[in-house]
Amino acid sequence: MSREGHVDFARHSIDPTTFVSQSGNRYLVGAEELDAELQAAGFAIVLRETRVDLESAIGESLVRVARRA
Repeated sequence: MSREGHVDFARHSIDPTTFVSQSGNRYLVGAEELDAELQAAGFAIVLRETRVDLESAIGESLVRVARRA
């Protein structure tokens, strides 16, 4: 999930500073950070898309289609 757009941090028990949930897993990521991680792992991004689900209150979903570079 994306940390960009509207996110209800309290509702989902996510620290708004670290973007890590109380359960300890990494929950939210920024679009630029996701792209950088994919590229660093040797992928070329073919498609970038952001999906918004206003009912979930979790924010935006980042969709990436990537292939080995």
